[in-house]
Amino acid sequence: MEFSPPVFRRHDGYGLIASHKNLVVSMHWGITTLDHAKDLRAYTADVVATYERFASMVIVAGRQILEAPDGPTRDELKALIAETESVGLGTAFVVLRGGFLGGAAVALLSGLFILSRSREPNRAFRDGETAATWLHAQLTEGPCAWSPGEVRATLQSVLSTGET
Repeated sequence: MEFSPPVFRRHDGYGLIASHKNLVVSMHWGITTLDHAKDLRAYTADVVATYERFASMVIVAGRQILEAPDGPTRDELKALIAETESVGLGTAFVVLRGGFLGGAAVALLSGLFILSRSREPNRAFRDGETAATWLHAQLTEGPCAWSPGEVRATLQSVLSTGET
């Protein structure tokens, strides 16, 4: 099967948003802005309207200090999570930052997932390959056929376009 590249919705100084089939990928190399969060929410709604179920990959890249978004941005992201809680197949968080801070971010996210008691499976990873393998298993429960390696190819396409 031939791979078609992901469709990019946004690509700017703060990050990018893309999709392939029912997979939404957001990559952040700066603190998430309100505009980025609004675009992510709207784009995810479009994907859900088309496919009914979706999975997501959130990639944190770059050397920025990891900070929580401001109040309005946080509220927008909370609304996205609330709107998609019943249709999410899984979310893979990929922290590409190396060293102690990258490991600490993954540990923090993993702890938050346990406390959140979300219905949707969530996992944090330090590399995209492992995340793609895990996410492929989640996507097989959804409405689209995914070939082996297709999530990995989507990830590689996004990484080659973004700033890592």
